[in-house]
Amino acid sequence: YELGGFTCSFNSGRCCRYCLIYHKDMKHVYRESDILIRTTASHDFHVKHIKNVPNEKSILRNRPSTFKETDIHDKRVPGKVMEKYCLFLNLSFILIDIVDRIPCWFLYELLRQIWDILYSDYPRKSWLVTLEALIQEFLQLSQTIFPEQFIPKCHFLLHAARNTAKYDPSKRQMNLRYESKHHLFKKIANRCNNYINLPCTISKHVQLR
Repeated sequence: YELGGFTCSFNSGRCCRYCLIYHKDMKHVYRESDILIRTTASHDFHVKHIKNVPNEKSILRNRPSTFKETDIHDKRVPGKVMEKYCLFLNLSFILIDIVDRIPCWFLYELLRQIWDILYSDYPRKSWLVTLEALIQEFLQLSQTIFPEQFIPKCHFLLHAARNTAKYDPSKRQMNLRYESKHHLFKKIANRCNNYINLPCTISKHVQLR
């Protein structure tokens, strides 16, 4: 992140990789045209002011893929990236018997419409206007209904329409394969219990597979 000119945390400062918005202002902006987009010039400016500050990284435990009572109280979805991805896609089938009794189910349906456009194989340019309108509506409703649940990833949706037009569909930019490989590396590191020259240890184990 420091090499890219970004902050090392999503909890403060200008934590968006696409624009220069502050973390405290994210929940109040619903249109990309209202914010300043990062440019090559601004990137070079920030790179020149980077300071190499030692940053201690905490080791996070792997969370179980099953729901516990504490997860529900904490409003947390356990599991790996792919497990959460499949849960999102199949949520309507899992909860089909109680969908009518869920007050904010329309938010999920709105997010699914956004997903259908973002991850379609061949999105049309005419869909981008609809996508931008859906994102604006979703962010406004989310902030109104769940003002305390806003996270930076919600703000990242603001840039989805422009990124789709510029870099093709999000489906072609997915990093789930890299997440899967990273999971393998974590398993090897934990089993070896040896963190001296870890890249060498992991590379040898991968070559022996």
